Amino acid sequence: MHPLEKDTPPHAGKRRPLPAGPETAVFCKARDYSADTVIPLHHHPDRHQLVYAESGVLVVRAGMGRWVVPSTRAIWMPAGTGHQVHCIGLQC
Repeated sequence: MHPLEKDTPPHAGKRRPLPAGPETAVFCKARDYSADTVIPLHHHPDRHQLVYAESGVLVVRAGMGRWVVPSTRAIWMPAGTGHQVHCIGLQC
């Protein structure tokens, strides 16, 4: 296991319906994660991602970098970039 990886519980990432889908120019996918959830190291080979939290704080790791992302900010993750996300504090 990569040192940044941690198993997430099966109930993590409850889906919330949004009007966009993969056939649209912008694909939106929102999920609710409880505090202290760690989304293991992964990448999206065919799409970019805007990583943000409605509430709480995210810690995003990619390569040798680590960013603390409060709910007033976001991070652009280019397609193919391996990253891990840790939810801190309130529900993310």
